[in-house]
Amino acid sequence: MTFSALTHKSWTDLTRRRARSVFAVSTLAIAVASVGIFAISPLMDRAMNREVRSSKLYDVQLSMSPVKVSPADVRAIGALPNVRAIVARPWFMTRAYAGTQRVRALVIGAPELNQQRVDRVTVTSGGLPGRGTVLTDIQNARQGVWSGKAGDTLRIISSSGATQMVRVTGEARSMIASDAAAGGILVVYASPATVAHLTGGSEVGMMELRLNDRSPGAASQTVAAG
Repeated sequence: MTFSALTHKSWTDLTRRRARSVFAVSTLAIAVASVGIFAISPLMDRAMNREVRSSKLYDVQLSMSPVKVSPADVRAIGALPNVRAIVARPWFMTRAYAGTQRVRALVIGAPELNQQRVDRVTVTSGGLPGRGTVLTDIQNARQGVWSGKAGDTLRIISSSGATQMVRVTGEARSMIASDAAAGGILVVYASPATVAHLTGGSEVGMMELRLNDRSPGAASQTVAAG
């Protein structure tokens, strides 16, 4: 595969601090195989496979120290031959108040909620969040972390240490942070503008790609090509 100078720069800029970055290359084939090992029944296995497909789960995820990524960078990486879709996602690990209890919280940026091509955030009740508002993951209530609903207010500690009030517009589900939610972390989804307001910057901490060829070898080659 050949790459333009812009594409090469975009990719290498994101991966130049390899000691502080984590490449997690996973394919749907691997994910489905893992599900099959632990499935209680073929029916559950099929249900999970449907969920993986409908959620548009990523094939490659790049987690990194927060870094500036321009729209041109995202377009250049999205133009790589094996890349089907890409999302550049900000996120913020912090603390929040669930009632009077202070708990760990994860704020996940959800760009372009009207046309999501990777790792969908599906609204199950209420409406889409705007600036200063969030969606609460349905697992928060199921795990007994927080039972907030649309119209409630959540207090989130920003990167400056100040407590910021955000209003909940509804509930949502996603596979993005399923492990965090299962681990008792309060998970909310917000617009990139809201994440930037909480963190004081517009850096990206995660990039997720869906690939045309999702085999482990092709996925590794796509990551290493830059």
